[in-house]
Amino acid sequence: MPGDWAVALEARAINRGDVVVVRHPLRPGIEMVKRVTGVPGDRVGGITLRAGQWFVEGDDSGRSIDSRELGPVGREHVVARVLFVYWPPGRWGPVRSSAR
Repeated sequence: MPGDWAVALEARAINRGDVVVVRHPLRPGIEMVKRVTGVPGDRVGGITLRAGQWFVEGDDSGRSIDSRELGPVGREHVVARVLFVYWPPGRWGPVRSSAR
């Protein structure tokens, strides 16, 4: 959610449903938090993802800049996997993966 503070660790494996930190491919220095909705081999948005490509989308799809606009992201853009929200206190807890 906008305004959440979270813990993220280096992403060793990237799976469908994971929430990840992604470097914006066109704006150096900008990082985004997105959910992985397509993994290598999947057909998404009219393309088949190759090895080393992931399709990421924001959970608020109507307001998100994501792979639907930017295209697939490469492994070099996936920085970390979000594991835990620690602020605000009412949202404290693990970030759950969602198999879409």
